[in-house]
Amino acid sequence: MAAVILNDEAMEYNSKIIFITDSSVSVDSRFLKLAINNKIPIYFFCIGDFNTAALIGYAQLTGGKVYSAKTAAEINQSCNEIGPKTFVGETDTDGDGFTDIEEMSGLIVSSNCKIVNTDYMKADTDDDGLDDNEEVDVELTKVEIPGKL
Repeated sequence: MAAVILNDEAMEYNSKIIFITDSSVSVDSRFLKLAINNKIPIYFFCIGDFNTAALIGYAQLTGGKVYSAKTAAEINQSCNEIGPKTFVGETDTDGDGFTDIEEMSGLIVSSNCKIVNTDYMKADTDDDGLDDNEEVDVELTKVEIPGKL
């Protein structure tokens, strides 16, 4: 399971936190408080069948919802219900070469290992005439894991 790190920059957008899980989940109270205070709904996509009582409580506290999905089509349908700007896959809204998910999560600069946050709606986040992909020295490595997951 993965989560988005909350920071002040994220508040410029219609933020949502989405968890995809196949087992029971425990949400740290500090994380939950940040989501509540910043009015960020938490959505849970439960793959398979299991007790979702705690998740329903977390979702209700933040204005989110719990979805149960057994197929990829059900996950896509739920994403569409959450909103048209829920990004899945390789969407690159601003055309700068970085996916929206990469830009929202932060890009790790290979030369100094710092995380850079860019705007997925603007190819030139800082308006200096250079697209984000020209300024951020990101080295991507594809890792393939043999076998079945």
